[in-house]
Amino acid sequence: MPGIVLLGWMVLGPPEPFLAALQGLQDARAWRDVRAGLFSIWASGLDIPALHAYVHSMSEYGYDM
Repeated sequence: MPGIVLLGWMVLGPPEPFLAALQGLQDARAWRDVRAGLFSIWASGLDIPALHAYVHSMSEYGYDM
């Protein structure tokens, strides 16, 4: 996939941490740490095994994805 388009209802624009995460995912040196941080946020405090399994399955993809 050469790119991705994110659409959403962000009247005031995207928050800075979101933009920083998108930039970090495009950095070959930083993307693993950024991805780990996002995975942690997505699954934090949720006791839903299927969600944790799904998030973990996303870790099978490398930088090119």
